[in-house]
Amino acid sequence: MDIKLFTVKAITLLYQESLLDDKRESTSKPIIRKAMDYIKVPEAAADEGIERNTIMQLRSTLLWMLSNTDSQPYDKNDLLQRLRINAGKDDKLYDAFLQSICDYPNRDVLVRSVNRGLTDLRKYINQEKVKETLRKASHSAAFKASEIQDWNHFLQLTIGELGSIDMGGDVKQDPAFVSTVNFKLADSVRNAFTELEDVMSDEGTIKAPWHAANRMTGEVGAFRRGEFWNWCALPHNYKSGWLMDLFVGGCIFNDPFAFDKTKKPAIILFSTEDDTPIIIQKIYVILKQIETGMPIKVKQIDKDEATRYVMEKLTARGWDVFIHRVRPSMFTYFKYVQTLENYKADGYEIAMVVCDYLAMFNREGCNNASTGDDIQDMFRRVREYTTANRILHHTAHQLSTQAKDEKRMDEKNFLMKLPGKGFYQSCKKLDDEVDGEGYLNKQITSAGAWLEVLWGKHRKVGATPEKDKYFVLKFLEPPLYGIAYDILAEDSSYRQIGGRNGAGGGEFMDMDF
Repeated sequence: MDIKLFTVKAITLLYQESLLDDKRESTSKPIIRKAMDYIKVPEAAADEGIERNTIMQLRSTLLWMLSNTDSQPYDKNDLLQRLRINAGKDDKLYDAFLQSICDYPNRDVLVRSVNRGLTDLRKYINQEKVKETLRKASHSAAFKASEIQDWNHFLQLTIGELGSIDMGGDVKQDPAFVSTVNFKLADSVRNAFTELEDVMSDEGTIKAPWHAANRMTGEVGAFRRGEFWNWCALPHNYKSGWLMDLFVGGCIFNDPFAFDKTKKPAIILFSTEDDTPIIIQKIYVILKQIETGMPIKVKQIDKDEATRYVMEKLTARGWDVFIHRVRPSMFTYFKYVQTLENYKADGYEIAMVVCDYLAMFNREGCNNASTGDDIQDMFRRVREYTTANRILHHTAHQLSTQAKDEKRMDEKNFLMKLPGKGFYQSCKKLDDEVDGEGYLNKQITSAGAWLEVLWGKHRKVGATPEKDKYFVLKFLEPPLYGIAYDILAEDSSYRQIGGRNGAGGGEFMDMDF
């Protein structure tokens, strides 16, 4: 990027950000400082002295603005006078400032302009990262070839570094928000109560495909829009299966609802593991089993018939449904939010997103001061966005090896020891960043396979009864797949493994493992 163009963009961005009424911590300052690492001031050649002097004066103004507090206001006329002196005889340069150091008609126009500026700087920084990565690789290959013992490893490292760089695109509008209550103004407090009524409303809630899971959410008996849920389990304990069931259940058991009646309600699934043909095959098997009660032979599935069937079933109630298979090493939280923003720009209101699963994403741009900070920061950033946009968000996270040790020592009571203990892989404080948390544990007994589900926390008004915080579901007997949905029938959950289910009168008995 030309140094004068960069300086215009950076000074403009700092001025525009100072006009935002939320007085939040500056988003642009760290990005501008990072970009300055790549911007080089031209040498003071005789015929470039005047231009270099202009650049140095503009740089001085930029550094002054960077040193100011985030709440520092700027008088438009005073700033333009300073820039007029900086620009000297370069009228085109000053005209560029005149077009952007101005009054904006409304906040939306201002926010869009800020986001464009931020995106341009991010793109520039990442372009420079690509150049730097390639320069280092080229230098090593050309001059330090004898030090490269494994060329396949060298190539993989270089590709990995390039793949982690998020080149991104435009964000349509600011995903951040701040709610303010002024207790000197009755209307401000009243609006807070109105907002609480919206949060407590049953409108737009999304039911899971099981009675017991809905009971676990409390009085409303469904998952509220805007909640961020994390489902935790050891490897191979039905995390992806559970998320898939929540996605399918959301589509086929809930009527579409949009708070903005001009928008189209949508449900979206992101997968970091299964390719879309595998996902569609799994959904087909789940739905066909519900319809026929018979096992489905995967090898005999006709792909065209399966595609039509799945499309028809998932959209029958009127939802717009989307599935994305992403490459997690190249998919950052910024790109994740940007994808959802693009749906909004295309006229959709996103009711629910199921992400299998978030911790797999590239954490570029997240705080990584200490171990686990980057995962926690990514969860925080995504939750801030989904909460602000009233999107129900489900994801899953793997439990740590310490949790595996706990299960090895006491398999029967293992699940009850998990809440509040921070047994998360790579991050002990993940529960700080979610609205709802559940734990899953698959148990195999002589009477079949079972899934234990335990309430971990739920940030909401009102309490979930203790008796509803734990339940057990029984897996279908092979060759049937998964867990039967009971939302349109009698409750099929259990209070304990091997007990009598809810449809059987609620009497329980112990069973040896």
